Amino acid sequence: MTDRLPPVPTFVTGGAGFIGGEVVASLLRDGAPVTVFDNLSTAEPDWASRFEGDPGLRFVHGDITEYDVLRRAMLGHDRVVHLASGTDIIGGYGHPERDFASGIVGTEHVCEAMRAVGIAEIWFASSGVVYGRPARIPTGEGDGPLLPESHYAAAKLAGEAL
Repeated sequence: MTDRLPPVPTFVTGGAGFIGGEVVASLLRDGAPVTVFDNLSTAEPDWASRFEGDPGLRFVHGDITEYDVLRRAMLGHDRVVHLASGTDIIGGYGHPERDFASGIVGTEHVCEAMRAVGIAEIWFASSGVVYGRPARIPTGEGDGPLLPESHYAAAKLAGEAL
């Protein structure tokens, strides 16, 4: 028995972030060719140095709200790992349009681009914040009600629905 995934061409939105970097490293170790699609808004300046010289890695600078760029970059992949998201939860109270753009519009663009190029497999990173203040801990995926308390949380919940 193995815990390795099939090494299929994988498209990772937000792959230059902290979690994205770990996912990319794991996929590359398993032999999957990986395209990182990221706007680098929250990436460390040297994020790519750990992958230097890895022939399995391709980087595309772009934003998930740019549908045509996203769709073109997604061609030729079998799996999408969607990690791109705004990370400034508190800032979203003053600028909810940021969470709307990255969390809802961007996620819809990812889903639509997948449909357009024929990719059926998505891994989506949601968050426990969709529950608000949960009635019990640990919280199960079937627990409710879902009462997000921030624009970020509401965008994650909308992303789950999409």
